[in-house]
Amino acid sequence: MRDIAADLMITSSCSSLRLAGSCLDPRFNLALSFLDGPGRAYVGSVLSGAGGEMASKLFLAAYASGHELGTSTMLVNSMLRCFGLDLPSYVCVGAVDMTSHARPTPEIRTFSTSTFEVDAEGALLLEGLVTDAESVALAERGDLVVDVENVDTLEPREAFFRLEAVGDELVVRVIAFQFPEALGPVRVRLLDGSAIMRRAEDAAQALDRWIRLAKSARVLTEDIDELVGVLQYTRHTLRSFQSRSWWASGTADAIASRTQSVLELAREVRGRILAELISGCAGGFWLTNAWMHGEFRNETISRGRCPVCGTASIERILRNPAGESRFVVVCGRDGIMLDTEPGGAIQDLDVRFSDVGGADRLGYAVTVDVQRDPSVMSPIVVRAAISTPGRAEVPCRPAEVVLESGDSIAEFSFELDEDQRPNTHSVKVLAATDREIAFAARKVSTSGHVVAPPSPRPSTR
Repeated sequence: MRDIAADLMITSSCSSLRLAGSCLDPRFNLALSFLDGPGRAYVGSVLSGAGGEMASKLFLAAYASGHELGTSTMLVNSMLRCFGLDLPSYVCVGAVDMTSHARPTPEIRTFSTSTFEVDAEGALLLEGLVTDAESVALAERGDLVVDVENVDTLEPREAFFRLEAVGDELVVRVIAFQFPEALGPVRVRLLDGSAIMRRAEDAAQALDRWIRLAKSARVLTEDIDELVGVLQYTRHTLRSFQSRSWWASGTADAIASRTQSVLELAREVRGRILAELISGCAGGFWLTNAWMHGEFRNETISRGRCPVCGTASIERILRNPAGESRFVVVCGRDGIMLDTEPGGAIQDLDVRFSDVGGADRLGYAVTVDVQRDPSVMSPIVVRAAISTPGRAEVPCRPAEVVLESGDSIAEFSFELDEDQRPNTHSVKVLAATDREIAFAARKVSTSGHVVAPPSPRPSTR
């Protein structure tokens, strides 16, 4: 070490700076050996701690930018503390006001928004104070993450932040760095890590719920193991990001990309399940069958009135060991009429008919009014089927309707053969969000019409 022709050395490894009481001979003590030569200062960790390449990059970026030896070392310790990587453990031996040259330290600018761009062309270190109230609140809650990328190449840049007081106000100090290449023009984003994780967890839960429904309904059996593997990998990945303090730049976008992939897979699985279930609905399948095949059991049973014909009905609350529940209305005359998730996005399904048949054909126009929670913005997919047990499946036009936020009406039409008599029919409807499914059924009377619901429509809650 004493033969290295350098003024300064930083060694970012465990116990790279041993102080008094070291059991090592000075020839094998890195700091003492280096300082025995031409070296003027040495920086290392007194603990078996973390830091690694990031610590070296930050120190060299700060020192090369004109910061003093002591300040550059302090920034490394600040990063360890703010990231939650380790205790501040880096110590410098040498004149604390030593600098690499007379270059002035970079100007610290103030920003009032959570996203901003800075032309840091030629700079190795960038410091900024962010006064945005939402960013400060996120930092206080421990939910803030900082993402910095090069505007031209979109490559991530190392960065960290800390919450500090300036006068009577709290601000977020953002420090971005790169070494030996310059930062270049950068885009800085202060993000809500908790919201990013919630979206990721929601996507994983959506996939999980469709997998469990597939198992209960006994569909997609050949694909279940592969889907479970994807879900397990996703949840393992998310667990590794539970601590948001040390998210590196690019982590938020990587999680968002994974979230979108899982959500798209969940929607694909949902579409395949709906196709399978609606095909079964053309026969003797009812959605409640799937829950009873699974782990759902009756929690409460009460008497009520059928929301369609007004006759006596049974209202059931089903619950499984995971705490999920279903609200099921069973009409004493026409069987299961409604199956929804209590408190869910789909609050009710109102199914109405009109007879559009002529002298030589029998047809129905079906209108489904989806009553949704207005706070839920995700699209709702609606499918319908005419149940003709023991007969050919009747085509539905269109096969599927997607209701965007603000839409509530889905319309379908069916054309039946002359030998398919009205009194053998039920219309069954499935509606689904990204992670929820609801079911409704209506019997067609012998005249070809559903019995009109009373007005006002009784509550099903």
